[in-house]
Amino acid sequence: LNINGTYASTLESVLTKILKNSDAELAKYLPCGSADKITDSCIIAFVTSFGDKAFRRPLDAVEVARYVQVYNSIKTNFTPSEALASTAEAILRSPYTHFRSELGVADGSDKGSVKLSALELATALAFSVTNSSPDVELIKAAESGALTMPGGIETQVRRLMATEPFVLSYT
Repeated sequence: LNINGTYASTLESVLTKILKNSDAELAKYLPCGSADKITDSCIIAFVTSFGDKAFRRPLDAVEVARYVQVYNSIKTNFTPSEALASTAEAILRSPYTHFRSELGVADGSDKGSVKLSALELATALAFSVTNSSPDVELIKAAESGALTMPGGIETQVRRLMATEPFVLSYT
């Protein structure tokens, strides 16, 4: 995997801005309210919520455990707030944040065809229509099965075409 210098430089600039004053922003994802009150269940909930949004899919148990371990390792030498910011940075630096991977699952046919999962379909749809990640409503439609029902994709495309990200991406 090769990332060009311009992309890497832009990524560094964006991460620096995001994490510079991150305490208040990251606290939004903490069910315990602040970095000073982080418990094991709180950091697991943070990693799950923040990671799901960053990766545009649910994290699996191994991924959650990995990022919880990042937090626990860092908090031994730094403040909980610094450990939280470092955990968020690790998630934001993951290739799953930067690259889309709609791989699908085997559809059971002998032809080797694959079918996108509902969340993969939501991601592909969102990027195709708005040039951005799926919004909350599209994620909910994917998770509930509404997106894959007859008319589900058309309903979401029409809704997305009425949003500001659509207008901004095509003007």
